[in-house]
Amino acid sequence: MFPEKKKRISWWAIVLILLFVGAAGASGYFGVDYYQKKQSEKNKKAEEPAKETAPDPYAGWKTYTNNDIGYTLKYPADWTYKETNQISEITQQLVKYVAFISPQKSSLHLGLRKAGDDSFNTTDRTGIGAGEDKPIAEKASTFLGEKITPKAHVWDGKVGEYFFDLTGGACGCDTTLWFGLENDIDWATQAKTWSELDTVGKIFASASWLASDDSAGSETNLNKAKGVVSKYLDARMTRDLENAKPYMTQAFISAMNQEKFAGVSSPSMGKYSDLSAKYLSNADLYQVTATIHWFLQNEESGTSVWTLNVVNESGKFLVNEVNGSYE
Repeated sequence: MFPEKKKRISWWAIVLILLFVGAAGASGYFGVDYYQKKQSEKNKKAEEPAKETAPDPYAGWKTYTNNDIGYTLKYPADWTYKETNQISEITQQLVKYVAFISPQKSSLHLGLRKAGDDSFNTTDRTGIGAGEDKPIAEKASTFLGEKITPKAHVWDGKVGEYFFDLTGGACGCDTTLWFGLENDIDWATQAKTWSELDTVGKIFASASWLASDDSAGSETNLNKAKGVVSKYLDARMTRDLENAKPYMTQAFISAMNQEKFAGVSSPSMGKYSDLSAKYLSNADLYQVTATIHWFLQNEESGTSVWTLNVVNESGKFLVNEVNGSYE
């Protein structure tokens, strides 16, 4: 019987085995290393404190915008305001200002105009009465980039008003600012009104000039006035008042009726052209002119010029009056 032969493992098989074991070990090493790095990054992010967003000091407040003069500010939601834009019975001059009224019936009078604009007054008040003004430095605020400090007006131990003066000229404006209390209070205990003074200070601090494109007479707003006139005239050509109502003020709608709006059927309004607009600061409205083309039996029979007054009601431009024939 022949002796049994011993099996031999070739050298190349050994090499393949070693390479396989090495590759498996390396992949395991790098896999563990990758996992450990990812876990470390995750733990690091978890340990980092969340970035806090500063609370909005004007959260819940409303925005007041005066497009005529060109400024905007914030005021509390439970306050109201009333604008004055009329000839004063006292001074017989045009007066423009706004009064913000608190729930306690105290009133913040804010009269503002840009420096050099003497086309109106910021108050029709002719004096402040006898008394002594006592500054309250701890309640200072800013208004249009300038420091402003309230002064309590004291007479016979009573405080009824606080006045505010801008003297630095940084705002480039003329102002008449005061805060009147519903009832006079004792000077010795007037600190109880300081919570309202804090609110007044926040109102002042929120004020800013509008960008030039947002000012009343800007090209942007003139184009808005022409735009609403164009829509109104498009509706006019349908001779249906309902189509025009979205572009009319409520007062204009109330003064109009379907028969007047439609006019006669012949000649009819066939088209319009040459829209031009200007802002009338003394009346706080936009005046738009348009050439109306009249057609008779599909042929143009003549033209007339209409003047349409447009007002800005809280950012919405509306036609308020039309001067021109409806025939």
